[in-house]
Amino acid sequence: MDRRRRRERRDEEPSREKSRLGTRYVYALTQAIQVYLNQPEEAADITLKYSKDASLTREMVLRRFELEKDFVIGHDGQPPLWMSADGWNNLAALLTQYGGISLN
Repeated sequence: MDRRRRRERRDEEPSREKSRLGTRYVYALTQAIQVYLNQPEEAADITLKYSKDASLTREMVLRRFELEKDFVIGHDGQPPLWMSADGWNNLAALLTQYGGISLN
């Protein structure tokens, strides 16, 4: 194998790893949404367990779930948390602008 091809293969590895990481993240998020929608009491307990920087009660978490559920499930026939390409672009721009994500 020539040097150029070896370099190309080496450069492809980080992309594959990022792709696998993205796939695992989306799978975990999908599982979390199912628990959130189908077992809100358990989801509230998990939220409280890992919410170290906020003073929340179980009732507060369940109320928030109740208030935001329509945003999660939507009413347009799309899967939970579905967002148009324009919506994703706008969200990415906001997150970048306010330091939520980095372009590097």
